[in-house]
Amino acid sequence: MNKWIRWKGLIPFVIIVAALAAFFLLFIDTLTKSVIESSGSDMAGAKVEVDSVDVRIAPLGMVLSGLKVANPNAPMTNAVEIQRIALGLDGGQLLMGKVIIDEMSVDQVRFDTPRKTSGALPAKAMPSPEKTKQGTDKVEGETKRAGVGKKLGIDMPNLELPNVDTVLSRETLRTQEVANELQTSVSQTQQNWDKLEQSLPDDDKVRDYQRRIDRIKKTDTGNIKQLLTAIQDLKSLQTDIQQDLATIDRARKQVKQDLAQVDKQYNPLLKAPAQDKEHTANKYAPTSQGIGNQSEILIGP
Repeated sequence: MNKWIRWKGLIPFVIIVAALAAFFLLFIDTLTKSVIESSGSDMAGAKVEVDSVDVRIAPLGMVLSGLKVANPNAPMTNAVEIQRIALGLDGGQLLMGKVIIDEMSVDQVRFDTPRKTSGALPAKAMPSPEKTKQGTDKVEGETKRAGVGKKLGIDMPNLELPNVDTVLSRETLRTQEVANELQTSVSQTQQNWDKLEQSLPDDDKVRDYQRRIDRIKKTDTGNIKQLLTAIQDLKSLQTDIQQDLATIDRARKQVKQDLAQVDKQYNPLLKAPAQDKEHTANKYAPTSQGIGNQSEILIGP
């Protein structure tokens, strides 16, 4: 066993690995913070600052505190400021070269916050005219060969906060849907009532009933012929009145049914604005899903 292990080589190896591990554990937070600030500043075109970074080994994850991204168009303003971002990573997948975020939480997101110092990046030293011309020619040549336009670099997305109308225009509001349904129902009910009104007895019909009743009253009861005619007229009058009463009863039931339907649709309309408010607030809340929805409004899908 001792022959298989070369102690003279193993001990230095263990010392080196331990030193690297110690270096990693001691300085990984600082190195990660530096990489985030440097890479983020290059991409945003303005200062990206992080108060602290805590890289965790078990479970694998990272917590960023005090992330500030300056607005390149207004250096004394932060385009976005996030108090805390926590990420949980799948360590097994990470070893296979896949970055899978199991969990993410974002707390206290604010936009357009003032800065104490300018967020503009320091101006780079201007190269000599000859080097500038050579560099320009080289970049233009490489750009043309790659089939890319003359504009290089990454544009900072427009981080201007949308107004309420813009946000609401993207949402399908239940209030509007219920209001449209109610309006359709009311219009249909009005058409039904117009038809009912035409079928109901009007003033002319009532006056006609009154004339028929007066004519029956003038019947000579001693005249058999007139008496038989009056009896027939009375039966006809009774039938017409019963038909009209039946029509009125049907109309009354129809009106009652229509009013109940309108009332059934009116109650959800009263609740819809509160439901829309809660849905919109939850959709754009400072959660991982909410931050994604906010980002889509700011910079597109």
